[in-house]
Amino acid sequence: MSNLVEPLGEETEIEIDEYIPALQEAHDYIADRCRKQIQSQELDVTSFGHDIKRNRVDISGDDKPAIVGSDAQSIVEIINQLANIERLIDALIWARDNGATTVIQCNPTTSSNGHDLVVSGSGVISVFEISDTISTYGEAKVKNDLNTLFDCECDYCRKPHKGFIVISEEASEYLPKDDHKTPKGNIVYSGQVHVLDMPGNTHIAEFHK
Repeated sequence: MSNLVEPLGEETEIEIDEYIPALQEAHDYIADRCRKQIQSQELDVTSFGHDIKRNRVDISGDDKPAIVGSDAQSIVEIINQLANIERLIDALIWARDNGATTVIQCNPTTSSNGHDLVVSGSGVISVFEISDTISTYGEAKVKNDLNTLFDCECDYCRKPHKGFIVISEEASEYLPKDDHKTPKGNIVYSGQVHVLDMPGNTHIAEFHK
């Protein structure tokens, strides 16, 4: 199955000012298709949950942005992934405003190809893990993301880098107040938490070893 939005790898790195509008265009195209499909349907209230859960959104078409991979996906999956993309776009804008110039890896809708986002600028590599978690699973997700950031031995993480977790306002309560020890024994220290003045109140938390 194709990814909802295709990943960006090292061989296809792109200027951040070029990537942000491309990702926003993909998000808006998918969201518009999703909204129109819901509006066009008359769903029976007695089976609403059953029907909406199995609803697949057609996102094919000649006007489909180049980085949109799938032609159709579950509406529930699309909603979850669009929420993550919105956090990702916030992170990209914040990274650009803080000196990042190039996106060297990005996985908008998959977690199997590496980190969610890796950017560089002025010789500094920044690695981001991103989610829109709002439930009590948030604590486990934050710890897992810290382990991913600081136990990783990929080419980016073997170099000096900054590590960030991008989360919702609701999940920010699960950010560790003390040092965090990863499964490989790395001690992770908390840094500044940046609260973005954008819809959604995205929080970007900085960590270091």
